[in-house]
Amino acid sequence: MASHPTDLAVIAAAQAAGLSSEISVRRKLEVPFEPARSFHATVADGRLIVKGAAEALAERCSAVRRNGRPVALAQDEQQELLDQAERLARRGLRVLMVAEGPAGGSAEDPHELVALGLVGIADPLREGCPPPWRAVRTPACG
Repeated sequence: MASHPTDLAVIAAAQAAGLSSEISVRRKLEVPFEPARSFHATVADGRLIVKGAAEALAERCSAVRRNGRPVALAQDEQQELLDQAERLARRGLRVLMVAEGPAGGSAEDPHELVALGLVGIADPLREGCPPPWRAVRTPACG
């Protein structure tokens, strides 16, 4: 099981969506998150799974999963994914898109992805940070 807080949040969201059996698989390959790439990719159980910034992944999506099946995305629907991510971000959430790619797809440079959903993560303040109404920055609060 993952131990990074972001991974734990994505796992919790998947479980809440009824996908527990789909996340308990052995990973074959991982491409770690890098800021320049803005996504993390994993090949597990013959599937390519990608999570990352919506703005980095939406343009790589050619479909969205609806009722358990991929449905082709029109260009305006890619924009709707970005609009949904923006609405979540305006609420103060850190937003990730989760998508899957074709079997045998490139984990380094994935395309033809199917958007599975957006995850909005509320990052709590670190312990020891001053109250949010005081504009004081400390190294521990970044």
